[in-house]
Amino acid sequence: LILHPPSKLLGFILGSHGPDSFHLLKIVVSSEYRRKGLAQKLLDFLIEWQKKEGRQVINLEVRISNKSAIHFYQKNQFSTLHT
Repeated sequence: LILHPPSKLLGFILGSHGPDSFHLLKIVVSSEYRRKGLAQKLLDFLIEWQKKEGRQVINLEVRISNKSAIHFYQKNQFSTLHT
């Protein structure tokens, strides 16, 4: 969670994990705070947390029409397994 005083929610990550992987369901950033690096901070935190937990794989699904999300994940070294 990223909070800004006075306790305004700016963004969050939602997902689930198993013994070896994490399934990323959502990264959400408030519309007024998009394009300011918050999603990147959330993803960086998730990646570091998963490494510390010994999980090497983060899975996610993105609609093929969501070009900005695809670009974001490709920029962060995610690769396409299925289309």
